[in-house]
Formats: sequence, C-alpha cells, structure tokens
Amino acid sequence: MFFANPNESFVLAPILICILITFSLFVSLRKRDQDAPIIDIGMICVSITCLYSIYPLFNFFLGGLNFGILSDGRLQNYQLSPLEIGLFHYRHVLYLLFLASSYSYFRKKNLQTTSNNITSPTIRTRNILVIGYIIFEILFFLLKLSTGISFNHGYDETSVENKLAINASAPTILLQISGKLIEIEFVFQIALVALLVSLSHKKKWLVLLILLIIITVLKSFLEKNSRSGEMYFLFGVILFYYRFKGLNIKFLFFTLIILFTLFIFLGFYRPFDSLTSFSLAFNNLETSASATNEFQALLGTSYDVYQMKLTGTSIPWYLWINDFMPLLPPQQVVQFSKITGAEWYLIQKGISNTGQGYMWGVITQSIIGFDWFELAFRGALLGYFLARVHRWYQKNNSGFFETFFYIFLCMSVIGTYRDTTGAILWPIFWSLLPFYIIIKYFGGYTIKLRNILR
Repeated sequence: MFFANPNESFVLAPILICILITFSLFVSLRKRDQDAPIIDIGMICVSITCLYSIYPLFNFFLGGLNFGILSDGRLQNYQLSPLEIGLFHYRHVLYLLFLASSYSYFRKKNLQTTSNNITSPTIRTRNILVIGYIIFEILFFLLKLSTGISFNHGYDETSVENKLAINASAPTILLQISGKLIEIEFVFQIALVALLVSLSHKKKWLVLLILLIIITVLKSFLEKNSRSGEMYFLFGVILFYYRFKGLNIKFLFFTLIILFTLFIFLGFYRPFDSLTSFSLAFNNLETSASATNEFQALLGTSYDVYQMKLTGTSIPWYLWINDFMPLLPPQQVVQFSKITGAEWYLIQKGISNTGQGYMWGVITQSIIGFDWFELAFRGALLGYFLARVHRWYQKNNSGFFETFFYIFLCMSVIGTYRDTTGAILWPIFWSLLPFYIIIKYFGGYTIKLRNILR
C-alpha cells in the first residue's frame, strides 16, 4: 500500500481489509481454543467469502487495472475504473466484517476439546451407506438410459443442446423428483468418502480411496463437465482426513492450494478442445491473469444488477423470498411461478432456457433489497447461525455421523456466498434430512439434535 499509486490503492485497500478480517478471526479463535480453527464452520465460511471477495480484485490488479479480452464480458463492457470497483467492493468488506464479528461473538470458546476418537459406524450402518449409494447409482443409470436425463453434462454446444432438448420433452414431475434424489445421492457419496477415510488405516480401504481420487481427477480433466461434484469430493477427502486422521498444517494448506489451482485450471480448460488451443488463448500473462472465472462471474452479476436497479428496472416481489424459494412446495402446488434470482436475471438478459447461466450471489441479493444495511444484517445472521451449529457439534464431536453432518455443512457454506444466505438451509432440508431418515430407519442410528438450539 505504501508503494502503490492512488489508483492501485483503491483496489488494494479492500483486498487488505478482507485479508485482515479473516486473519484476525483465525488468530482470535486460535488463541481462544489453543488450537488452529481448521475444521470450524465459521472460519471456513469467512475464508471462502474472503476468497470470493478479493479474487476478482486481484484479476483486475494483475490485468493492469483492467478487465482484459478474456475477462467476464459484462465487466469488460462497463470498463470500471479502479475507484469504481474499489468503492463497490466495500460491500464485500461490510458483509465479511459482520459475518466474522457475529460468528466470533456467538461462538465463544470451544465447550470441550475436540475428540480424535470418533465412534465408527456399525457394520449394519456401513452396509446401508454402500447399498444406498449403489441403488442411487443404478437408478440414475437407468434414468439416463431410458430418458436421457443426466445431471452431469458438458459445456460444449452439442451437450447443451442435447440437455435442453431432453429437459423440454421430459415430464416436469420426473425432473423435479430426480433433481431432489440426486441431492440425496450426493450425500451418500460424500458419506462413503468419510467412511473410506475413517477406514484408511487398513491398506485395502486406503488403496480404494486413492483410486477414487485418481478417477475423480481424471474424470474432471477428460469429460470437462461441471466441476462442483468433483471439487466437493476432493475437498471432503481433505477435511475428513484432517478430522479423522490428522494432517500437518503445512501439508493441509499445500493440498488446499493444489485443489484451488485445479479448480481454476479446469474452469479455464473445459471450453477448449485441447491443451494446444488452451495454451494459444492463454499465451499472454497479463491477459491470462484477468481471465474470466466464477469469482468474476459473481462480481459481474452483482454489478450488473446494481446498474439495472439504478436505471429503474422493476424488482419483482418474489425476489424478496429468494432465500426460501427452493424450500417451497412444488410448482404445481403454489399459485405463482417459482423463479429464483438467478433465473430472473437470465430472463432480464434474454438468455433464459439457452443453456447459459450466471450465479446470483449474496451481494446481488442484498442489492435488490436494502443494500448496505441488508449486507450487514445477513452477515450477522449467518454468523449467529453458524456459531449455533458449531456449538452443537462441540457437544457431539465424537460421533461419526455428527462429524459427517458438520463437515458436510462446512462444505455447503459456499452456497451462502454464491447464491444467498438461505442456501445453507437447502441441503439441510433436501439432502441431510432425507439421508438421516434413511440412516435412522434402516441403520438404527440416532443423532442428538436437541442441543443445537441451546
């Protein structure tokens, strides 16, 4: 900051503040608990929010205080000045500040030392996990074979056209039910990851886990489909391994950096036919440094919606309940169209039902509401909720499924920034709750939930 010129300072200042807020929370929790807050839902949420907030600014800074020809098209069109983008990003600073402060205040000190002796699931419960996952895999294989419906499609033009044609001809109720079932199947998949990690002291399970990791990475590289499932899988392996087995802190951060690098690379690579065409496009360092990514996409949406609001675009009432839209009854039951914020934005841009998509984001959600005040409120409310979840887990941290539920929510907090604050509730109701009912009914496992409100 001392050596930066005024234009650079406009961009670097919010970056520095976000990093200081995140680092301050880490130091505070570490001092309070006498342990590094690694498997800590609030620390993970604040870290992810910080990353999503500052990464587009780094793109802008490294691109020569400009969004280049490979950047998000909307940001290119606005031709933002360093002052404009810097001032806009103080919304991110405000949200992050209230999120970190609220979590730190309500979380308090760990109620007990985190136990490394986690109870192993019974053989009956293990069988339920394996059998349940296999049943779901067979179900979706038959669904794709009979109807063509698939939830893992490519981003090339042919794949998008095929998906749109299949979805247009398939019954709405079938798409709705299969869409919910795929979320439960994903929970079974991540639960299997947790099970394999917990059993990895045995050679055969460790070999199987390593094979799954290799297959997952190769699948992402070769198929060039959506990265979300594979990244959740790998992120889950890291978190579960740290919790169940323990990892050196330096090695942990090294693996997280590798995962992040892989995430960014796959985002750049998947639109290209080969590594040759990819290397030709990214042959200029300055242009490549500001290339588009999902961090930019979120900024592009929020700034675009901000401009739309300034120019008088009408904001429909249903955007005010966007946090709870996915929790409402099916479209056939409610008396209005269930349009999410992301879908409304696509309609406004004239690209709905074209296979294109943009993420919505909590910054965007606040802008269409009370803006600065709402950002502070959302940050504080989310911090309070995550603190309650953490305190519940501290009372039940020796159980396998309690640990699994907590880490699954740690992985899910990314939705609170990429979509909206209420996104943390969606996996609870549509994924974890049905999964828990299956485990309790068939596996005989009961989770202590009563302490979560204490």
